[in-house]
Amino acid sequence: MDQIVHQIPRPRNPGFSGEIKPVAVALGLAFGLGVGVAPAASAATITVNNLSGTSVVGQCTLRDALLAAKNDAVVQGCAAGAGADTINFSVTGTIPLATRLVIDSTVTVSGPGAASLTLAPSSTNSALYIGNDVPVTISGITILGNGTGTGQGAGIYHYGVGTLTVQNSVFSGNVSTSDGGAIYNYSGNLVIQSSTFSSNRAVRGGAIFMYSGAITIQSSTFSGNVATGDGGAIYLYSSGALTMTDSTLSGNQAQNGGAIYLYRAAASTITNSTISGNSASNRGGGIYLYGQTLTINNSTLTGNTASSSGGGIYLYGSTLNLFSTIIANNINGGAPDIGVGETGTVNGTNSLVRGTSGFSFSTNVANITGQDPLLGPLANNGGPTLTHALLAGSPAIDTGSNPLALAFDQRGTPFARSSGVTDIGAFEIQGAPPPPPVANVPVPTLSQWGLALLSAMMAGWAMLTGFGARRRK
Repeated sequence: MDQIVHQIPRPRNPGFSGEIKPVAVALGLAFGLGVGVAPAASAATITVNNLSGTSVVGQCTLRDALLAAKNDAVVQGCAAGAGADTINFSVTGTIPLATRLVIDSTVTVSGPGAASLTLAPSSTNSALYIGNDVPVTISGITILGNGTGTGQGAGIYHYGVGTLTVQNSVFSGNVSTSDGGAIYNYSGNLVIQSSTFSSNRAVRGGAIFMYSGAITIQSSTFSGNVATGDGGAIYLYSSGALTMTDSTLSGNQAQNGGAIYLYRAAASTITNSTISGNSASNRGGGIYLYGQTLTINNSTLTGNTASSSGGGIYLYGSTLNLFSTIIANNINGGAPDIGVGETGTVNGTNSLVRGTSGFSFSTNVANITGQDPLLGPLANNGGPTLTHALLAGSPAIDTGSNPLALAFDQRGTPFARSSGVTDIGAFEIQGAPPPPPVANVPVPTLSQWGLALLSAMMAGWAMLTGFGARRRK
């Protein structure tokens, strides 16, 4: 029986007393016959024109823009906020941050693109602290750590119960000596869309640690993140559900759960996704499930490695449901693809699991076992994320299902999810499948006696037909 001790992380609230924006309410009484309420102030757009990480007289820095949005007032060269504000940028480059920025009002920080604007925390705390229970959207920026950090959430510390949405952004090189290298989510929900998390590091959740709240991940990439404990890319601790679609997790590392560690979180779902080349020094090279239900649809798990058990997935007191999913060519001596601890249930429908030495199906409907799915390397096969193509002759071709009626495979439009009969895995061959390779049949060689016999037969034929005589005329 596993001896796992999970210490509940303490929230580290730096003491920001969230201020609620004043709400202007006008009551008009017309001769006692009616009550009028003035409409709420419309949102404002505040434009940052200076890359300083501090306040600059007469200029609008990001720090002052956030203050203007919070207080609905002019701050230095920043226009006054008014409600749910948008902060955009007329400058590109790097904003150095010696101390973190505080967001405690409803705001959208809309950067010019991750390649054009970078927040660079240079001290030992996070780039952004988000509190006050408000919804916040961050888009089009890079948060680039310097490889050092302390505390939780070296990129973003999300404390409030509002939803944090991250879009089209990059988190790289952020390091926490505690949990959540790129994002620590203490409460509230987290939505990740079309973003990249690479080379982040923490004790648990190399990229993201969820203490509370649900997380939704769409069309995103997690690569090269490291946890010195568990959950190389993502760790959910007694949290809401993980819902992941159209995403790739590759090259992440941890003790348990090389890519994902789910500890007593709500029932979670992975769909149209690839988990490849992750590693665990103990169990669950790709995924570790503890007291957990996980359903995987139309996905591919391959090339993951665990030293102890479950090269692809390890279950402890958990239930794994597979639909049209490939789990194959993962590496572990005893249970290469799926390992089951003290208790665990694996249900499979229209799935391909190559190695079954570590488990047995409780529900086994039209599954393929013991066969190589014949996958290409992890590569850009179209779409925003990397995938493994199905090679000619793969047993996964035309043997899957589409229980969620997905329109597209992991790559998105225009790659149809069901081109004819659905293929197993995250990748769907478009149009008619390629023909299997033609076997090279060796041409038999003639022995010395065979050559002599052939020469004699040809000489006899020449004498009978007069071939040689006609040739001499």
